This record gives sequence, C-alpha cells and structure tokens, in this order.
Amino acid sequence: MPSVWDTPLGQARIKELQIEADSRSESAKRSVIHSNSGRNVARMYSAARESRLTADWTVSNGSADSELISSLTKLRGRSRALIRDVSYAKRAQVIVVNNVIGTGIGMQAQVMTSRDSLADRVNDSIEEEWQEWSQAQNCHTGGRLAFKMLERAVMAQVFAAGECFIRKHHRPFGRSKVAGTDRSRACGR
Repeated sequence: MPSVWDTPLGQARIKELQIEADSRSESAKRSVIHSNSGRNVARMYSAARESRLTADWTVSNGSADSELISSLTKLRGRSRALIRDVSYAKRAQVIVVNNVIGTGIGMQAQVMTSRDSLADRVNDSIEEEWQEWSQAQNCHTGGRLAFKMLERAVMAQVFAAGECFIRKHHRPFGRSKVAGTDRSRACGR
C-alpha cells in the first residue's frame, strides 16, 4: 500500500520541507557570531529569520517622515475612500467629531480688573460680540456655515486627511463689529 508521501501532494510537501530546512540552515550560517573563545554561537531574533512566509517581505530602513512623504497622497485617498464607502469608518469620523467638537467650542471671556476680580460688564460684552460673530453671515465668507459648523467641518477633514488648510480673509463682511483686519489700514495705506 502506498504511503501518503508517495502521492504528488506528499512529494510537494517533502520538497517544501527540504527548501524550508535549507533556508533555515542558510539563515543560521549567516547569523553565526564568532566569539573570542572560538565557539560558534547562533544568535538571531526569531522574527528576523527568513522563511517561505517572509521571503518576499520587503522592509524599509528610512525614517518615518520619508516613508510618509512618498505615500501620503495614496494614504489620504484611501482614507477618504474608506470614509466615503465604509459605514464603520464614516461612523468613526462622526464619533471623533462629536467627542472633540460636540456642539461647538465656545469662548468664555475672563478679563480681570486691577483688583483681581472678573470684569463682568466687559466679559459679557465680549461674549455677546463673539455670539454675534459666530453666526453664519459674519464668520463664513459664503454666509452659510456658523462657526460651530466650521469647527465640525475642519475636524472631519483632519480625521479624513490628517490636515486642513484654513484661509483667513482680511476684509470685513457681515453685520458683526468683529471683522478681519483690513490689510490696507494695517499697513498704513
């Protein structure tokens, strides 16, 4: 009666085992360190050994920044695609935005008087102006997004792409008294 090792599958497995044993012996030969006493001692981390499972595993010894720069566009695209196409990623983005921004990051003025107490009248006035400015028509050039919605959009973009670019416009718009500094006046023109 023929043995399992005589079948084509058994012969293929024997060849695999021989190749694995040969690669192990080659790895052991390469990792031999000659000590001062003349003894050969094989030393290597098991994760660094080569086998049929790790033979095609390519690694890079470059810095994290250099690896990131070379693959940033692809990573950003994949991240955005995941958020767009996979409900788990989309929900993770919503959870992060809700936990970081919530209903919006507010402002509480804490101007002190010369006697080390809060100047309530001044603080209330600052907070009222902040509330007026945070309305959509005063803080967004298109007049569509209130400040808390801008914060949520920025945090969602940071989650998806890892960064966000915000451009400050230096011209007054809307009804608010708090407006961007007009450059022509700031430069003395």
